[in-house]
Amino acid sequence: MVRENTSLFDEVPNESKSHIVAQADVAHEILKRKHKFRYILKDKIAEGGMGIIYRVQDQDLERKTAIKLMFPDDDRVRDHVTQFIQEARLTSQLQHPNIIPVYDVGVFPGKDVDLPFYTMKCVDGETLDTILERLKQKDPRYIREFPLSRLLDIFRKICDAMAYAHSENILHRDIKPDNIMIGGYGEVLLLDWGLARHCTQELSGGPNYKKSEDLEER
Repeated sequence: MVRENTSLFDEVPNESKSHIVAQADVAHEILKRKHKFRYILKDKIAEGGMGIIYRVQDQDLERKTAIKLMFPDDDRVRDHVTQFIQEARLTSQLQHPNIIPVYDVGVFPGKDVDLPFYTMKCVDGETLDTILERLKQKDPRYIREFPLSRLLDIFRKICDAMAYAHSENILHRDIKPDNIMIGGYGEVLLLDWGLARHCTQELSGGPNYKKSEDLEER
């Protein structure tokens, strides 16, 4: 029971009060930064058709993440911003262990033009394209780490991601080894949903065959 003329905070043990005050200070700093760009750019990871991916530090959550920024080009931003935002929204809707999770979307205050961005999980690893190339070169380490059984497991996980996306009526349309990331702890993630489309009509063809023109049109 709280004593008369005291607050709930007064009833908290002293060792807990300092922790509460510290957390309140952190919250205050986050609120002060709410109109500022919360990400510190680190190093470039990759470059795609519509943007550049950087490793960044999230100042609010104090964690490493990745950010995809549209190219700093007026014409590209004007012509492709809708497609870029659609990519971020569509990817964020796909909640699956083998699909890269999206955290945030917003606008980066560029020097000459503001650039749309979205952030996602930063995965340290290699693309399947790199792994297959090393296997082709008969690299002993890759032969040891990626036997046929593991490659088949990677294939199965990508099929799981595709099956889930298709159950949500979404087609990736750009599945290739370069868009499959293998993390350092065994993660298998299907990346780059920039060409993905919602499929609002039933595709022609049987359950084991879909006409390529249907896939392209949608």
